[in-house]
Amino acid sequence: MSRFSACGSQSFSALLQGPRERKERKDAFLPMHPLIQQATTHHRNLLEPEAWEVLNAYGIETPPFRWARSPREAKQLATHFPFPQVLKVVSPDILHKTEVGGVVLGLRDENEVEAAFEAMEQKIRRTLPEADLRGALLCPQMQPGRELILGKVEDPQIGSVLMLGLGGIFAELLGDVVFRKTPLSAFDAKEMIGDLKFHDVFKGVRGSGPLDLEALVRTLLAFSRLVEENPAIKECDLNPILLYEKGLCAVDARMLLSFSE
Repeated sequence: MSRFSACGSQSFSALLQGPRERKERKDAFLPMHPLIQQATTHHRNLLEPEAWEVLNAYGIETPPFRWARSPREAKQLATHFPFPQVLKVVSPDILHKTEVGGVVLGLRDENEVEAAFEAMEQKIRRTLPEADLRGALLCPQMQPGRELILGKVEDPQIGSVLMLGLGGIFAELLGDVVFRKTPLSAFDAKEMIGDLKFHDVFKGVRGSGPLDLEALVRTLLAFSRLVEENPAIKECDLNPILLYEKGLCAVDARMLLSFSE
């Protein structure tokens, strides 16, 4: 089950209630993204750098990133970004990276990046000696923003369902999430945002300005198009997305695929 499925208690069946008829999309789907097509052919899920590349192809913002296969390469690639930077382990065997020491924050120069890569791999190999390690994703560390969760699951009765919720401490304490069936219209996307119980936080709190809801609407529509055009995506969650006064950024992504026999 997806990481977001337990965030709220609203039943998926509630998506079908209400007077408004939902128009199904009529235009032909584009071919699946090549990375997803390749992964399904080999019966594997996307690695996080691949997931970020797919998101970028659909206009969903992530931090700029590089995929380093060794400590030395990580040191060289660190020159592409401002500091501080973040390293995240890349492995098909590790879904929850923080639990195994697979995320390192606040790296201040190239030497710290190289040392952190070596230490991270050594620590993981001690606890998960059989894990298939494929290097590390390297990116600049983003400024704090309002944390959101955006995800998709495939319901056997309803079909493709998107979930939007407040993230961070709000995810578990408040369970503030809403669901919609795909495909989304612009009206659906705006309605999802407005249906969040604590949507007033988007207006700005404690002296901060209003957050960029237009960017969030664009991202919801792009995410809907992503899952509609790539039906092999069984589950996907972006957790968190950081929403700012201008723009947003998805800083963690997981895509689980379904494979035909």
